[in-house]
Amino acid sequence: MSSNQTEQKRQTSIRLKFIGAFLLISIIPLLIVTLFVQYNNSKILIEKEETAMQNLVMNKVTSIEQWFKAQMSEMQISASSNNLISLDPAHMIPYLTMLEERSEVFETMFVIDPNGTVIAHTKPESIGSDYSDRSYVPAALKGESVYSEVLISKATGNRIVVAATPIKDNSGKVVAVLAGSANFEILVNTYLNDENTIESTNMITLLDNQGIIQVAPQEDVIGKHVEELDLGELSTLLQKSMTDSGISSFHLDNQEFIISYAPIESVGYGLSINTPSKVVLADSKTIQNTSFILIGLTAIIIIFISILIVRGITRPILTVVEGMEKVAHGDLTVEKMKVKAQDEIGQLAHNFNTMVENIKNLVTEIKHASDQVHASSEELSASSEETVQATEQISASIQTIASNTEAQTNFTEDAKEVVTNISDGISTIAQNIQKTNQLTDDAVQAAHTGSEVIDRTVNQMKAIEEKTSSASVTINELGKKSNEINEIISVITTIADQTNLLALNAAIEAARAGEYGKGFAVVAEEVRKLAEQSSTASGQISDLIKEIQYEISLSINAMNEGNIAVNDGKSFVEQAGTEFGNISLAVQRVSEHMQEILSESRLIKDSSEKMVDDIVHISEVSLEAVGNTQEIASASEQQTSSMEEIAASAENLANMAEELRIHAQQFKL
Repeated sequence: MSSNQTEQKRQTSIRLKFIGAFLLISIIPLLIVTLFVQYNNSKILIEKEETAMQNLVMNKVTSIEQWFKAQMSEMQISASSNNLISLDPAHMIPYLTMLEERSEVFETMFVIDPNGTVIAHTKPESIGSDYSDRSYVPAALKGESVYSEVLISKATGNRIVVAATPIKDNSGKVVAVLAGSANFEILVNTYLNDENTIESTNMITLLDNQGIIQVAPQEDVIGKHVEELDLGELSTLLQKSMTDSGISSFHLDNQEFIISYAPIESVGYGLSINTPSKVVLADSKTIQNTSFILIGLTAIIIIFISILIVRGITRPILTVVEGMEKVAHGDLTVEKMKVKAQDEIGQLAHNFNTMVENIKNLVTEIKHASDQVHASSEELSASSEETVQATEQISASIQTIASNTEAQTNFTEDAKEVVTNISDGISTIAQNIQKTNQLTDDAVQAAHTGSEVIDRTVNQMKAIEEKTSSASVTINELGKKSNEINEIISVITTIADQTNLLALNAAIEAARAGEYGKGFAVVAEEVRKLAEQSSTASGQISDLIKEIQYEISLSINAMNEGNIAVNDGKSFVEQAGTEFGNISLAVQRVSEHMQEILSESRLIKDSSEKMVDDIVHISEVSLEAVGNTQEIASASEQQTSSMEEIAASAENLANMAEELRIHAQQFKL
């Protein structure tokens, strides 16, 4: 792999690590916040929909209850008429016809005697029919006002319910039964198909007192008993609606639904409304998709910003690394790095320039010293050859020659020691250079760590800003809900006052009217129930107050999390200070080892000078030996052997100097 490819790979690796770190630090908190908000939004939407459905069901139940009671009240008032008490068909039939024409609900009106025989009917062909087997006849003859199950009118084909109430004489004895066929379709169209009050996704189901489905989204199930249908959880909930109220959920056809139900107690019916959960959560899904799009855009922006930041950080670092690679391969021609930054990276570049300059000077001195040693060793070799030739003429002065030869041997040993010192010094220089490279790497790593800690600090401060914004939004929501509470309290207070006044007036009027005031008494009873509904509204106010308290708790938690984020940011900043202290220490150690390099270079220089002096001394002794050649003739053979050893040592010294010079030339100055 070429150096350019290695540099490009390293540069890409560093940049990807930085960009990856920026993305993780930024995107992960955004994802967590988005999922948390999505969860809360879904929960709030479900709760609001459940409350709305409960209110809708209760309103419908109340309206239907009032409808049934209103029809029965009309029947009871009509049953107290003397036209019916007389049991005279001549009076009853016109009166029943008048009641039928005046009513928008009743299709037929008729009177049944205690034997179950129809004695008066708005349809003459039905007079004389036996209705004793009808479920409502025995109950009415016992003095009860009752409704029948839902029936199909033979005359009109409409669904009907028969309202029956006793006809009593002046002594209170039941003498007959007044009954009327109320059009059930009017009830359905009035209260269960009202497009202005029912969402298009809400589905209403009504069961009568026999468990027969009378209203349903699917027309094919109308008229069937709920137990006949395979509806799973829904069947149980529909049956429960006839006796109990509540809200629940169920699954049908791989889809989840929310259902609210309540009984219509006066007639034993059950009413329920259900809606698909996915419809309720549609807005939440839209918010979620928007959030993910924003996160994607944020990631793109972060990548762009990260590239700009990483370029500024890695460019000087990569320049230093490139220079270190050249120095490691012996190339000391690297240009001085021009880094304007005054931070730790700038200090690293400055120290690198100083190190390269010191190594240059050291290698130059080593080259110069090796050249001098090589030249001196060649001169020593030449002098030794001349001495060998001169020893053939030696014939006298054996003692002087022996002494001088011993001195030459000692000086030669000194020269060997000097060369050894040079070799050891060079070895020490290599080790120190290796340590310097390692310490430089430590400094670079410490700088990287310090940069990462600073980045964390910046992101932590961003987290503080997000938490503060969240707290502000929550507090604003609290203000809005407080205003809603004030408005609800005002409305409820007004309604309660008016209701109490109406109830009082109705009771007074009913008392004054006597027997004819029974209708007003019924109205007074309905007014009293309105007062009870006002009490229910007060309970809703209490629930809303609890919701406000919950929002306050969220605000407090958000502020606490902000404080924790501030403390974490402080810790990261302190850690950054520690890491940059480590960088400073590493640079200091680099400086100390450079001093050792300089000391070793001086030692090499001193040793080289001593070696030159010794060789000069050897030359002087050789000259003295030449002057005494006549005195050492008898020892010429021994002298020749000694001079050959000196020549060999000089040659070894020359080889060692040449080897030192070759190693020094590996550095490109």
